[in-house]
Amino acid sequence: MIGELNSRITIKTWGSEQDETGAPGKLLVASYNIWAKVESRSGHLYLGQEQPLWNYDYKITFRYERSRPVASNSTIDYDNKRLAINSVSFENEGKRFWSVVRCATTDETISSTDGEIQPDLIRTLSTYSYTGTGGEISFTTDLINKKIIGAFKDGIGFEVLVETGTVLTPVGKQVVYVQATGIFKWGVAYTPNEYTLIQYI
Repeated sequence: MIGELNSRITIKTWGSEQDETGAPGKLLVASYNIWAKVESRSGHLYLGQEQPLWNYDYKITFRYERSRPVASNSTIDYDNKRLAINSVSFENEGKRFWSVVRCATTDETISSTDGEIQPDLIRTLSTYSYTGTGGEISFTTDLINKKIIGAFKDGIGFEVLVETGTVLTPVGKQVVYVQATGIFKWGVAYTPNEYTLIQYI
């Protein structure tokens, strides 16, 4: 597999922000280059609620890095195209683990100044890790009033719900972040040694 990693891609992780009018926008919080195997696919057009949708245009394989998981809030820039991630899976080859993502081409254009990360943002992007003992559905951290960018269990991304008042209950692949106390409540109980990575600013 290593000899097939002959394409350079850029993986970008996005958060959300509001502009001065309160309108939602995207905020680039991480960006890095990596070698990958890129396989072009013709894709498959189908109709979803009368809208034309593509399953995927590319299958991209690269080395899995536990400290930099890829999820639905990430995009991939390749060959002057911005690719949206439709699915993420994992494969192993001996002791090596690989991320396998299937992506669809978006209509976003890429420029040399697109999505620049401000230096002060790079310094403030941080991670918090936790290893499960088994059976627990929550844990407490010192992450009070933080902006959570991503939450992952063994590389699998969970939808983050922010609890600021009304009590929320996570279901399935959801995690509730209690902003005032730093508690994370998960929709799926932990298995022993399950690794968690929280990305925040």
